[in-house]
Amino acid sequence: MRKFGLILAKDILRGRTSRVVLEFSHELTPEIIETIKAAFQESPFMPDDDITVSSDQRESLYEAIRDGLEYPELNEHNSADYHETKRFMLRLLKIFKWDKYERGTLGKKNLDGEFSMLSWYVVILLQWIQGYGLSNIIKESIEDKRKNKRAVLVHYGQWETYNGSQLHNNCIIAETLEAIDDVILFKISNYFLKFSEEYIRQKGECRNDWYEYVEYGTTNMLRITLQKSDFSREATDYIQKHQSEYVDTSSGVIKLRKSILKCPSELVRREAADIIYNLPDLFID
Repeated sequence: MRKFGLILAKDILRGRTSRVVLEFSHELTPEIIETIKAAFQESPFMPDDDITVSSDQRESLYEAIRDGLEYPELNEHNSADYHETKRFMLRLLKIFKWDKYERGTLGKKNLDGEFSMLSWYVVILLQWIQGYGLSNIIKESIEDKRKNKRAVLVHYGQWETYNGSQLHNNCIIAETLEAIDDVILFKISNYFLKFSEEYIRQKGECRNDWYEYVEYGTTNMLRITLQKSDFSREATDYIQKHQSEYVDTSSGVIKLRKSILKCPSELVRREAADIIYNLPDLFID
């Protein structure tokens, strides 16, 4: 409903007779159309083609970055502090009004009125951008339930204290995979993209770009560069571990030695053989 509302508002303001406008035409009197236009008359934040973020959210984001909000800084281990990250995510919660627009996930409250799901998403987010594999993230989720005797959602509305059963483990696996796919890689990724775009618009550049960290599943610039060159996440993990053998940065630019075409990893050999045809400048003798 919200997304259709955003499309409808955008088309009305642009004077378009779109399919959405036609579907709502029986409800749209000239007075209602003028009321909608008047609501945006004084605002510089008009509805745009991105229907995931509304005008009020974009205005709040603009003001927050103008007032100095930035992504959390990475430490010497290329990771971020959990508490600092959570504070940043709580700021985004207010900016994007997740308690209103994402009530089932990012803005979900427990019975005490706390955003407990957001705390869990922060843990998974940090694991993801630090390059944890899916199996490790799942193991950490299961261990957290076991150690803290947390409740497991077995069926809709039915919660049970974790007991180590295969049923409970399967439920945790499904819940964790859904959190990664639906929340981290889709929702948070989209909100980080909007943050990065607005930050660059105001500041000129974004060196500490968490959208890229989520997109490529790492904070390591070598791995990000290689993934941008079409290496898979698994291949970049291998190359990072063996960078003394296959990576050359003496020119100030990341290059791969052609000896990587004969490395022990079949996956890396196969990907490198394809990529060298498209990006020969990435490789040196």
